[in-house]
Amino acid sequence: MLGWSILINIIGVMLPYFYLPPSNSGLINLIPQIVIVGVFNLLAVITSAGRLFDAFYDPFIGQLSDRSTNKRGRRIPFMLISAIPAMLFCFLVFFPLSNFQDTANAWWLTITL
Repeated sequence: MLGWSILINIIGVMLPYFYLPPSNSGLINLIPQIVIVGVFNLLAVITSAGRLFDAFYDPFIGQLSDRSTNKRGRRIPFMLISAIPAMLFCFLVFFPLSNFQDTANAWWLTITL
């Protein structure tokens, strides 16, 4: 649970500051501040889409691990294999394609999340 908590806090706290920093921070926005349906900004839509993807993908992986007959246990192999991509993509989230406001950064964020 510690790893999940750290990952969620990195995404929940650091991501908005990094991509849409406060105006007094001296940093520039890395994604456009587009409002969708009059309420949601682009960053909220991107992160929500990632959670929606997880809602379908996580049960699939859970079902695979429930069927596992690995001698090390059902969950351990999946956790070991998933650690590397989780670390890689958590790292890549904070290395946008460009250092200025660009829709390519929004697509990059969508893919890496």
